[in-house]
Amino acid sequence: MKATTQNGKLFHYMAAAEITFVVLDEKTKQPMGQPTFTRVNCLVTHTVDQIGIQQLAVIQNTAQMALKQKIGDEEFLKLAVLDVLISNVFLLGFMTPDEFHHRPEPKKGLELVRQQMAADTLQ
Repeated sequence: MKATTQNGKLFHYMAAAEITFVVLDEKTKQPMGQPTFTRVNCLVTHTVDQIGIQQLAVIQNTAQMALKQKIGDEEFLKLAVLDVLISNVFLLGFMTPDEFHHRPEPKKGLELVRQQMAADTLQ
C-alpha cells in the first residue's frame, strides 16, 4: 500500500543502527586504538510507506546525530565514523505529529474498577 501525506500525517519509523568508529588523536588526527561500535535508535518520518536510498541516507545521518547527542558535541568531534549499519527499521504508524506524541492520561483507580465491572457484565 503506497500512501502519501494526508491531513499532515506521515509514516513514523524507528530505526536501530550500529555505528562503528575510531577515536582520533587530538594532535595528529590519526586513529588511536581499534575501531569500536555503539548501538543507537532513532526516529524518522517519511511521506510514503517505502524506504528508498534517500531515506536510508536520512536514517544513517539521524543515527549519527543520535550518537552526537548521546556523547556530546566535543566528544563527537574526536571520532571518525567508519560505518553505519542499519539493523532494523520498524514502521510505527501513519499519524500526525500530535497523534505520535499523544500520551493518554492515566486512568484513576475508580475508573479502572468501573471499566472492569462493565467488561465482566458483558461476558
